[in-house]
Amino acid sequence: MEPVFIRDTVTLDTPISGTIDDQHPAELYSFAGTAGTSIDVSMTAQSTSLDPYLLVLDPKGREIVRDDDIDKDHHDAAIHALPIPETGTYVIVATRYGQDFGGSTGDFDLTVSSSAAESTATGIFSQGTGYNSLLSGTLNANNSEQVYTFRAAAGDVISIQLTKTSGDLDPNLTLTDNLGTTIALNDDNLITDSLDAAIQGYIIPRSGYYSIIAARFSGSENSGDYRLKLARDSQNAPGIDALIDPINSTTISDTGTFYTDFSAGDILDSNNNEHAVQALLTFRLPPNNDQPVQSATFQMQPCLQRGGGFATLGAITIYQDTFGKVDLARNLTHPLPGARVLSTQSTCDPLDLTSLVQDAYANGTQDIQLRLLFRNRTDNGVEDEVSITPNLLIMFGS
Repeated sequence: MEPVFIRDTVTLDTPISGTIDDQHPAELYSFAGTAGTSIDVSMTAQSTSLDPYLLVLDPKGREIVRDDDIDKDHHDAAIHALPIPETGTYVIVATRYGQDFGGSTGDFDLTVSSSAAESTATGIFSQGTGYNSLLSGTLNANNSEQVYTFRAAAGDVISIQLTKTSGDLDPNLTLTDNLGTTIALNDDNLITDSLDAAIQGYIIPRSGYYSIIAARFSGSENSGDYRLKLARDSQNAPGIDALIDPINSTTISDTGTFYTDFSAGDILDSNNNEHAVQALLTFRLPPNNDQPVQSATFQMQPCLQRGGGFATLGAITIYQDTFGKVDLARNLTHPLPGARVLSTQSTCDPLDLTSLVQDAYANGTQDIQLRLLFRNRTDNGVEDEVSITPNLLIMFGS
């Protein structure tokens, strides 16, 4: 993947063309904005395989608005009636759904134009926030997510909590960089064993602006009020967290059904039939900047045991398994030929992966893929499950 830089300058009413592919998952364009005006921005796919995604950054590099789909039937992206708060150079990020981890590719046209008088604003507009903030809002069918943007320094250790305060809301949290790439996510809080969401102890990789997406679980029509808390736990933490690929990481059942949280064990279906589940994890390694890897640790905490947990399920087996892309058309329910057992353990204790990560950097491998499953589980008519919070912490040295 090549470094991201400003590709070109876009001017009013002059379409510009570009291409999104795996080597160029985002293209950046500068735009000279004038305070007091408002603009429309559209990104239109010229090939059916591309799923466009748009962001606009202010002159400081802070996200101010994003858009994925115009509506459920049109996957092009468009932002309307974006007010320009100050004169300066803005950056338009033309990318795809999933950003670095997305799979769609193709050509696109990008157009910026002046907004029509009294036109309705569209897009998800970000609100500014900072550490030790406590915010509230409402999520429902008409407002399914809200974005909050804050500035952080490299090495800051942060925690984010999204808590339901009314209704049947099932909160969902995502943390992205200012290009929209997901760097951390959570659906259910394993510390409180609740549907609330929390990202705990995430290490900020580089100084700049980041965005929190407060959303609701998309699998049901839940809604309600929420409270969002952002805190800095400490500063200057050593090491860096590898990114977990949200597209190619999942929990899969023995029937091939995918789930959002990460767990292994077994679950019951609507007919009380028991099905094994296992976790497939893909970690994207950060640039090492020619520094050697001192250590790499796979962590599973916070970890929650449901039903009999380890006592019933026995030991969990952790494989290195290059399963590749998570695809509904593929059978991913069994380890692939060549999968290697890294550990068999009866706890959620950390696992040293230093040699594995060192070899990956030496071989130019970008991703580390792991499979977690219980090989000796038995059907007992009860859901026995271990849910984990996967993390790969890498320490570099000179």
